[in-house]
Amino acid sequence: MYPTVLMLAALGFKKAEKEITILPVLAMALGIMSLVHAAFLYPSYISYFNVFSKTVGEPYYIAVDSNLDWGQDVPRLEQEIKNSALPFYADLSTYVHPSLLFGSKIKYWDLYNGLPPRPAMLAVSSFKYSLYLTRARDNKVLGDALKVLRTFRPKVRGHQSILVFELPSLSETSPQ
Repeated sequence: MYPTVLMLAALGFKKAEKEITILPVLAMALGIMSLVHAAFLYPSYISYFNVFSKTVGEPYYIAVDSNLDWGQDVPRLEQEIKNSALPFYADLSTYVHPSLLFGSKIKYWDLYNGLPPRPAMLAVSSFKYSLYLTRARDNKVLGDALKVLRTFRPKVRGHQSILVFELPSLSETSPQ
């Protein structure tokens, strides 16, 4: 989308040399807005959702697309792992096993097995989370895990492509 908007902006600048009308001015404004927006979002622009997508709720509930998560936010988990005293589990859509990146500080977890032992921190990539939402009806364990997980707000959104949940012990019943 950005290349198209930028091409329209360039055409707007070209046409504005001859005469100033609303269309070239609008095209230029969109182009400048896109550039400023991309610069403001750096380095998280790959997994950014625009303002319009946020009007329908949390975007990761509706987007099932590999463009959302290319593993670009996995290195940002390191700070969360360092700051947590709780065991850290990860269900990420990356070709690199989390333990290769973070050693024994993090354990791989598959939500098809339910939730990890609690209390714990759980990092789930937005792509896998969205995919799981579409498959929850076909798998009772996954469905039950997601039902519980949806009662919690992500503690951290690793620039929106990774959701980090703090799962309290089973005796603590109120969601965070």
